[in-house]
Amino acid sequence: MVAWTAWLICQDQWPQWQPMGSPNGSMEQDEAIFVSVAPTPFIELNDVERFSHWTALNGTVCRVLEFIDRVRRKPVATLRQYALKATQLLLKQPQREYYEKPVDLSQMDSAGLWHFVSTMHNVTDIENHPVLLPRHGKLTELLIAESHLRLLHAGLQQTLSKFRQQYWYPQSRRTVARVIRECTGCNRWKAAPFALPPFPPVPSARV
Repeated sequence: MVAWTAWLICQDQWPQWQPMGSPNGSMEQDEAIFVSVAPTPFIELNDVERFSHWTALNGTVCRVLEFIDRVRRKPVATLRQYALKATQLLLKQPQREYYEKPVDLSQMDSAGLWHFVSTMHNVTDIENHPVLLPRHGKLTELLIAESHLRLLHAGLQQTLSKFRQQYWYPQSRRTVARVIRECTGCNRWKAAPFALPPFPPVPSARV
């Protein structure tokens, strides 16, 4: 303790250091501005596989959005507005999963949805073009089944035309045909009548 105090008192034994600065010896201070950017979180809906109808899925998301607004004490919108917002959220999820990069002949609207633009280049409003969807996915099958039900279990061509008015993806005819083949209502009406078993032989006592 005494040796340390003696060493501290001797100024000529203090460690020497040269401050870092400009060559001429003047100290300059640089100001740096840091900006914290927080990305907007994307709502992922992982329970799409649990639903068998588009109306049930869209209605559930509407109730969730309404509950969030009530918890945050925001003004509650109309059911039509919630349905539109729920549809946009549901359509964005498969586009983010399957279309990381924009494909050819596609444009994005104000809501962040990719639309397919084919020969309708003269249409000024991009929202009038069909929404781009992946070929494989539960959401695509639900939308095809919804178009099939709205046309009262119509055939392949009618269901495909109705579906392509709002949505588009490559080789959609095969998927539409498969969804129609798996339709429970169509299979019930197309089911053949119950075939009777073969008539048993006449008993020996009656011969």
